[in-house]
Amino acid sequence: MSENVPRSESIESMLGERITAGDFPSAAYLVSVDGAVRFRGAIGDSVKLTDNTSRCTTDTIFDVASLTKPIVTGLLLAIAMKEGAINPDDRVSKFLTDRKIDEAHDVTVEQLATHTSGFAAWIPFYLEIRNELGRDGKFLAALDLILGKELACPANSKVIYSDLNYILLGFILERVFGDRLDVIADERIFSPLGLKNTSFTPGPNLLNRIAACENGNGHERKTCEEMGYDTSGFAWRDYPVRGEVHDGNCHFFEGVSGHAGLFSTVDDLNVIALQFVSGLSRLLDDVTIGMMTQNRTPGLNEHRSLSFQIASTPDCTASATLDPGSFGHLGFTGTSLWIDPTRNMIAVLLTNRTHAHALPFANINETRRRFNEIAASLT
Repeated sequence: MSENVPRSESIESMLGERITAGDFPSAAYLVSVDGAVRFRGAIGDSVKLTDNTSRCTTDTIFDVASLTKPIVTGLLLAIAMKEGAINPDDRVSKFLTDRKIDEAHDVTVEQLATHTSGFAAWIPFYLEIRNELGRDGKFLAALDLILGKELACPANSKVIYSDLNYILLGFILERVFGDRLDVIADERIFSPLGLKNTSFTPGPNLLNRIAACENGNGHERKTCEEMGYDTSGFAWRDYPVRGEVHDGNCHFFEGVSGHAGLFSTVDDLNVIALQFVSGLSRLLDDVTIGMMTQNRTPGLNEHRSLSFQIASTPDCTASATLDPGSFGHLGFTGTSLWIDPTRNMIAVLLTNRTHAHALPFANINETRRRFNEIAASLT
């Protein structure tokens, strides 16, 4: 971590108002330009339990939820593309030769990465698949479920943001690279970049630095019941989730999946985000960066690149202050990352909105927009 980085009074004032309002108990943030950190800070309590209260710091490790999609799965896809091991127009059948795939489900890597495959948004695999199968068996069963369910819409007809796309994409990358996703990520991303605070399934030695999430999985259980599932026989977590992934499907897959599971800090996320910035990346060339960050869904309901949402998407959280070609992503636990290539600005906001909050969780999209507006005004 670089030293002597100032805090932002305007950012912390805004975040403090939302903490007081009860939207989330804590937040850490970072704003960088041209690779240099301009502002960094933290506010609130990362853990609010009767027997444990911890202040949030810039070293606090957060479950970043769906930021895993671009930061790990997307970056590994980019590396594989750069090395010629995978192409956006490759179909899933090229990599899943042992699975039964009909024509409608034989979508492309690009359709997975841009959420235009037509797959449904979500399936609670932990209610559909036997737990004793082990991770490999669970993944194969999950693939068969994904590839066997009726499409929600025809491919390329609209964007349906779907965890299924990235579960499938993560599995494809495991076959391309020949190892588990967490091992590949460490070998190809975390270790080369010198990251010490980013991992799947963090060890118990880091527990006292990790922000807490929901008490159990009440939100997912309610969602399953609304979808018509019988949830009475499942062993739901009934304790404060901390140090293990909040997402139920990723937890079922032993904490390692293409759609969720990453734990990280604001500084480490800034370093990874730099890999998508032309002239500053250590892992990608400019051609690959261009492929990963351009709008590949013009005319559809949401503008997506290979892994990111594009700021030209109506009502997205980038805010009108960022360039329309900016790209970013959100995470369910309350996280946000946006990159403005015209400023070479990276804005990272991590909160734990699922902790110490009754259902339903607060919608913090306006906070995310306001954070990006302030970040842009400071640079």
